[in-house]
Amino acid sequence: MIMDKKATVDNLQYYYDTVGEYARINYIMIEDDADIPEVIIIPEELDGYLVVAIGNEGSRETEVYTFEQVATGLKEIVVPDTVVKLYFGAFSHLY
Repeated sequence: MIMDKKATVDNLQYYYDTVGEYARINYIMIEDDADIPEVIIIPEELDGYLVVAIGNEGSRETEVYTFEQVATGLKEIVVPDTVVKLYFGAFSHLY
């Protein structure tokens, strides 16, 4: 899994890549010793980049799922209006 950048928001580490001024969130992890959240509010921006996509191109082959590590106990994901594309596997592995 290769990501260009990482930002931490509310004890969650967002791994993302960028094109121009836009960001695509590839993977989310919990900071060390942080509790697994029941609700994740995806930020509209990460480090000044507008979040427009969630997931990974070709993730069926690579089996990288965006919310895999935070899936247990998660009850809600709030996606901002800035997101216009969801890639395969973006919401896979949610129970």
